[in-house]
Amino acid sequence: MPISAPGSSLHCLVSVGVCLFLLPFTLHGGDQPFSMTGWVPPSATQWTSLGNRLGEAIEQASKKKPIPSPGAYKAPLVGVDRTNGRLYAFPQTGALWVSDDRGQTFEWLNREVPNWGFNESPTSMCVHPEGKKIRIFSSNRNGFSLDAGKTWKYMNFKINYGFEDGVINWDGTGDGKMIVARSHTWPKPRMWLSRDAGESFVEYPEDITQQINTQSMALMDGDVLLFQGDKLMRTEDYGKTLTEVPLPAYTYVGANGKTGAGRFAGLSRRFKDKVYWLNGSGIYTSADKGLTWTVVGATFPADMLRQVSVRSGPLFGKDEKHMLVLCLDRVIETLDGGQNWHVLAELPVKLNDHPWAHSFGYDPIGDILYCNDRGHAGGPYLFGRLALKRWGDVEKVPPSAPTGIQANIVRAGNCVDLRWKASGDASGIYSYYIYVDGILQYRTEVPEIVLSNCSWNQELKVGVQAVDAWQNRSAVVEQVVRTGAKPARATLLKDLQSTIATFDGAPMDIVTDAATVADKAASALTFHVDGYEPNPVSRRASMPVPYGLGVRVKKSQKQGILEYALDRKYTRLMLDVGMRGGGWDRVGLKILLDGKQVAETKVDREQIDGGQKPEVIDLDLTNVKVLRFEFAGLKNPYWQVETVILGNAVLFAGK
Repeated sequence: MPISAPGSSLHCLVSVGVCLFLLPFTLHGGDQPFSMTGWVPPSATQWTSLGNRLGEAIEQASKKKPIPSPGAYKAPLVGVDRTNGRLYAFPQTGALWVSDDRGQTFEWLNREVPNWGFNESPTSMCVHPEGKKIRIFSSNRNGFSLDAGKTWKYMNFKINYGFEDGVINWDGTGDGKMIVARSHTWPKPRMWLSRDAGESFVEYPEDITQQINTQSMALMDGDVLLFQGDKLMRTEDYGKTLTEVPLPAYTYVGANGKTGAGRFAGLSRRFKDKVYWLNGSGIYTSADKGLTWTVVGATFPADMLRQVSVRSGPLFGKDEKHMLVLCLDRVIETLDGGQNWHVLAELPVKLNDHPWAHSFGYDPIGDILYCNDRGHAGGPYLFGRLALKRWGDVEKVPPSAPTGIQANIVRAGNCVDLRWKASGDASGIYSYYIYVDGILQYRTEVPEIVLSNCSWNQELKVGVQAVDAWQNRSAVVEQVVRTGAKPARATLLKDLQSTIATFDGAPMDIVTDAATVADKAASALTFHVDGYEPNPVSRRASMPVPYGLGVRVKKSQKQGILEYALDRKYTRLMLDVGMRGGGWDRVGLKILLDGKQVAETKVDREQIDGGQKPEVIDLDLTNVKVLRFEFAGLKNPYWQVETVILGNAVLFAGK
């Protein structure tokens, strides 16, 4: 059951290894000096996926009322309260979620709003760098909280498509009464100002709203609004008069090799009575309501500008001298107010170059990065966590190694039921990694797993490793196990003649042993697999399926039936359920015995994690006459032609 190892060309992206020679930096606020000399940026494989954790929380909440909308939970907008490390996750068309344990678990924050509506911009949610204040602009509901989400003030204003972005001035009086909200999905962009916390609004003139770029606004005391169009403009009378704000002159060489002029590239940040704005060449700040601007420290180094394209920031860390900037393929950082910049971490993928397609957060207490990118054509792609372990309350002690491993051969002979005693750790066990013949293949959050789709009479070296909340790893504990011989009364499902095999009444396309891909070439039937957590990469590992069959599903198809007459000949069925190909929730599968449904699953719902570990299903067939599989195409705009795999599908007769 080989798949590619982490670090192989199949499993992970090749990171750009950047190591700068830097002088030591001293953190502020009483921390010990930390030297970035010789700092090697963490690579793509060192990120940890959190989408499944959020998905589990949503699934549990959906069993109670009210039921939250899950939205695009794999790649929500992310934000962090830098004062306490609290993580906020805001799925597109979903509810608002919070994690107080760095992404191990999530709670529904504001249960009175099951669905905030559509959001597509980093400005749709903003967590204030001075803590506790949150604002949301979305299609169904718009509001803000001054107490970390305990209570909310909603805006008393409705438009057809809601607000895509906006700003709140909660720095002056601190009560959030000054609000600017913008919609660009009308036939033309429109923008409004409120002075009473969203109870009433007045509209800005049309000529202003035609100029403003998404995300490029800042609002301050005295009705002062700054916005970036072709130039940086300023108004003190909600748009009646406009004044151009001069910026320091500079030129730089961008990622495309061309010389660029100054434009603000991301949303503004307010921190300690100053406004900060990310520019194509550096970070600019103003302490006089945007009348004059200066570069924070120095512009980005010329060699850095040639390599990266800045996209979002700055985020503040320990203090105003510690800032982070998101680029298309990495995160860069300064610890000394912009005098020196270095690459903090490589990203798992190169971000899609759209200003609305991603967001990132930073927890200075735990020294953790969060990031997502939902601008790829395949939908939500990245939602990850990277524990940098430089300072803060990060626990560096690895968990205890798993003990008491028991590897029992399941009666099918080619499956291993693996169990062990739970490991211990001060910060809690995040997951267990499962290695087969030295290759990391699966992840599980409980101390047990079924290794399926093995061959009969196969010797396996199985290893188990505990991983804690800070991604410290225990030693790998290994055990050798041999699968059993093929049972004399075993029958492969693919060798059994079906009585019905139709999709929407037409003959069902079934494949065994080999599948034909787009170029008409035949390739071995395989699962797409991703059970391990070092995060998302654009390519997927695959696992051969020697004992299975595949059902070809097309976008236009709605209902499929695959049925077998068992006539009480069999006592048990063991199979895996997976998919060849990738995507979102695409195909629903129900399994019925004599007309009674006994199992149901959605196939391939783990697109951004790179696939899905096949689900192992074990059914009692004693006295069963008819085995029936029902396939239903789920409504999804990303659904294409795929193959549902019923792998390791073995029927048994007798005891």
